[in-house]
Amino acid sequence: MSKVMEKVRFIFRTFIFVVIMDCSAASINLVQYPSLILSLVSRHLYRRYIQFTQAMFGSLIVLLTYLFTPVEIVVTGNHRHLDKDATAVIMANHQIYSDWWWLWILAWKRNAHGSLKIILKESLKFLPVFGWGMQFFEFIFLARKWALDRVTMSKILHRSLRDKLPVWLVIFPEGTIITDDTKEKCRAYAKKMDIPDDPQHVLIPKSTGLYFCLKNLQPAATHLWDITMGYQGLDGKQTPYEVYSLSRVFFEAKGPERVHMHVQKFPVKDLPGFNEAATMNTRDDEKMDRSEVESKKDEDRSEQFSLWLRKRFLEKDELMAEFYKNGQFSDDGDEPLIIRPVPTLADWASLAGVLSLGTGVAITLWNWWI
Repeated sequence: MSKVMEKVRFIFRTFIFVVIMDCSAASINLVQYPSLILSLVSRHLYRRYIQFTQAMFGSLIVLLTYLFTPVEIVVTGNHRHLDKDATAVIMANHQIYSDWWWLWILAWKRNAHGSLKIILKESLKFLPVFGWGMQFFEFIFLARKWALDRVTMSKILHRSLRDKLPVWLVIFPEGTIITDDTKEKCRAYAKKMDIPDDPQHVLIPKSTGLYFCLKNLQPAATHLWDITMGYQGLDGKQTPYEVYSLSRVFFEAKGPERVHMHVQKFPVKDLPGFNEAATMNTRDDEKMDRSEVESKKDEDRSEQFSLWLRKRFLEKDELMAEFYKNGQFSDDGDEPLIIRPVPTLADWASLAGVLSLGTGVAITLWNWWI
């Protein structure tokens, strides 16, 4: 009988979650489309409006967390100056598919939940409702073909600078979540590229996208914010994705009781590849024209940054080993921040408003159609 009740409970929770999520997201998406008219008048007002709708989605995330997977987020390290007005590049290790969910809650706590830009795989842009909404948010979708992706990234990043609005750009340099399969692929890649690193709790990062983002967001992005994420209930030998799958977290009420985030910030101007010109001898300079010299310098800077990033992820690997040993990250730095995602009156009001408005728009379109 207990198994039957557990199955019934799972189906009921899943149904309610999907109804709330889909209806709210569809309503937010519906109220986004009229903004296309606003975009013809003022790009700035258009982006302000879209940020408002994105903040609504952030409120929805908080509401769903509150109802379905109550959690406490513990933020340690140098997090105090990661504020809502920043142009911030945030990199994080990627353990489970809901990593971005908890980062959005951190943004909500800082009142920056309308300013996120997340780098995702291209296939997600075509999802009904959610994909359309993320295109309005101007998330960056990658085809994993650098010739195409650099054009897409450059366009969106430079447009963000021209907008002169806060941006929290989130990137996962590992490119995928950590599993036994991705670990093996990572080791194969390391062997092919003659890379000696063999981390246990992270994957070897790819630096191209992160370097490009930092370079193209200058001078607005003054710091790289490095967040190391750890989940309570794991012992380091388990596969995070299996223990905290989306189904277990949201539909089975078996998510982590605590999500830990350790924040470290690095001034961009001090990072290898940014703090000094690439080393080239004078004879090489004389043999090349100016464009070739600049191209070679950029390659050298990119390589310097790549080496630093790999070293950084080895340090994150050590941080994760410490986390699994102690059950938490060290609390050096700013006073720890404890986030308990509970919707505020503003969150309830914005969601109620968008649901009402979305329902009204849907009814009007339906009456017009028939």
